[in-house]
Amino acid sequence: MASKQRTEADVATGTALESWQAGVVGGIAGAVAFGVLMAVQMPAMLEMGIPAMYGLEGGLVG
Repeated sequence: MASKQRTEADVATGTALESWQAGVVGGIAGAVAFGVLMAVQMPAMLEMGIPAMYGLEGGLVG
């Protein structure tokens, strides 16, 4: 009754990208998706609210 234990040499894992590259791709994709959702669901906040936080008039900026 022998049992086999897996070691790191037995399991081949890997991706085409380094971990930091995958993080960059995921961050860019998440930022684009979030921007699209904000533009579709809350355009008034993008036009008025965010410029007002910096002391700018919303209608003149957007």
